[in-house]
Amino acid sequence: AQVAGKSYAARAIAAALAPPVCWLDAAAWDGEPPADPDAPLVLDGAERLARPDALKRLLATDRGGPVIVTSRTPPGVPLARGIATGRIRVLGPADLWLTPEEVALWAGAHAAAAAPFAGWPLGVHAVATAPLAADLLADLVAEEWLDLLPAEVRAAAMAHVLGDPPAGHPQLRAWGLAWPAADGADRWHPLAQAALVAA
Repeated sequence: AQVAGKSYAARAIAAALAPPVCWLDAAAWDGEPPADPDAPLVLDGAERLARPDALKRLLATDRGGPVIVTSRTPPGVPLARGIATGRIRVLGPADLWLTPEEVALWAGAHAAAAAPFAGWPLGVHAVATAPLAADLLADLVAEEWLDLLPAEVRAAAMAHVLGDPPAGHPQLRAWGLAWPAADGADRWHPLAQAALVAA
């Protein structure tokens, strides 16, 4: 299947788990844990939770089945203990970014049009399913990426956008705006840099 982004990655992971998988849309979730504690659980779009404390309670629950949480923003709950014990694994933009081979596979005949996305899953998927005009591409980058940046991350990006990003800046990397190149220096994602310059 041609899939892209956090929700699609969650679907791919969930498909490998024992069914049935409980899929919750965070925007509509009432915060009550599902009845079956052994069923794998996907909470999609945690940044849209009406009650953010519900995620903290969910992660503290002793569930037999795995829990997958997708979010466009850091979840705002303590994760360090779960990461240290191996109970929680965090996949960031660097884990979800597509390789050139994956872009070619997913985009097929539209691989050349997908090249400017530099592996951004949603953009590659959009081009593969319906090639985008330049203005729609700019809107997609803004609405699905840059408009969601916290003010301090956007300010850090804008302060350096005309040069190289500051080396190892954790938030720029966490949001997929920059990543380490082969020479060890950080580089801007080309779409993000172009959109920031135009902003």
